[in-house]
Amino acid sequence: MRPQKLRLIAAKPACRRFSPDTGNDAPAMTLGLDMLEALRLADAEGLSQEEAARQMEISPPTFCRLLAEARRRVAQALTRGLPLVMEGGPVRLRCQHHSGGDEVIGSNGLAKRNELLLYFDFTLKRLI
Repeated sequence: MRPQKLRLIAAKPACRRFSPDTGNDAPAMTLGLDMLEALRLADAEGLSQEEAARQMEISPPTFCRLLAEARRRVAQALTRGLPLVMEGGPVRLRCQHHSGGDEVIGSNGLAKRNELLLYFDFTLKRLI
């Protein structure tokens, strides 16, 4: 199997979990950070799928599949009353710095730009 290309996301989510006010302990629906970014670009920002794919540095067909899966998962979580957890996915994080450059942090390794070394965990549960 061919390795997945890392998808570029603009920022970590402001909130990593949404839970319904049902009081039950239903299993959470996981939404990858790449899926969340696809939703943000297409639905919140109103970009075309072609432009959104360019921003994430993936092909338009990949973006289309990612967006469809993200919408399906969000719809299932909302209609079934499931918690929604945003984490994971093959992503790279672009961070804006004061110097005007950006830092791309791989989901499975180290970034060395501007002599900054960070490890970005797939699940975003820890940033070392």
